[in-house]
Amino acid sequence: MKTNSNTLIYSILVLLLLLLTASFVYEWGFKERVEPVNMKPDASGEMVSPPFPPSFDHPLGTDRNGNDLSLRILNGAKYTLIFVFGVGLLRVVFSIVLGALLTFTWKPVKKLTETFLQPYINIPAFILVYFLAFAFLLIDETHGMVPLMSFQFLVLTLVGIPPLLMVFSKEFGEILKMEYIHASFQLGASKSHIVLKHIIPVLKPRLMIVLLQQMISALILLLHLGVFQIFIGGDLEGGIIGADEDLFLSKSGEWAGMVGQSISDLVTAPWIVLAPSLAFVLLILLLNIMIRQVDAKIV
Repeated sequence: MKTNSNTLIYSILVLLLLLLTASFVYEWGFKERVEPVNMKPDASGEMVSPPFPPSFDHPLGTDRNGNDLSLRILNGAKYTLIFVFGVGLLRVVFSIVLGALLTFTWKPVKKLTETFLQPYINIPAFILVYFLAFAFLLIDETHGMVPLMSFQFLVLTLVGIPPLLMVFSKEFGEILKMEYIHASFQLGASKSHIVLKHIIPVLKPRLMIVLLQQMISALILLLHLGVFQIFIGGDLEGGIIGADEDLFLSKSGEWAGMVGQSISDLVTAPWIVLAPSLAFVLLILLLNIMIRQVDAKIV
């Protein structure tokens, strides 16, 4: 059973790494060669303009600009995967470090810190990010999308730290009550030694689960932002061909932005919304499968 769990986990990891690699290969080697489809004959032979529904040539259909949606999803995969993995990883790392510091802090200071952090635990992360989104407009996009994306990355990381920090702090507190920890202190072990040699090894089996949960949390947060037209990396200049209003594409091409900018197409061209939504659902499903498999190994 344990072998089967490992095989499934590694298979999913390999699949995600292959998707990530293919995304980079496509952008660096093939993206410039792929032209959008501007006109195409329908069943009656009459020339029609995009968007085109799913077909043999375009399995997921095209958007209103004639771009193949499967290729757009492939191109945006690297930004989506790297972004949520980075956010999840930094949340876990900073929460462990700050949680350890809070655990060994003078009790009045610890109590004050916990009181200060409590509101941020009860407020949904999206609300915090949404009210901070005005600051995104202050970032100069003339130097590319990296400065804006870096700031957005920082904001999404920070909003997830307070609740996770409190969880780790409580976990550390419970572990410190164990007898072997008291014995280590009596033998002269330092606080850093206790954390690195005793506390972290106890939590290590669960850290993968926490990381995967934080990645899912970041994905859902990205989706909420996308629906409200807050795109990672900013708006793509040029907009959408044939749109009556000023609609914009996600500059980075990440999946949440693809979903958010296509909401208006849900009735007229539903495949434009459903294609990236399906990619989102499948990614969350794979991460949840990994969580269940890792959890089964621990038990």
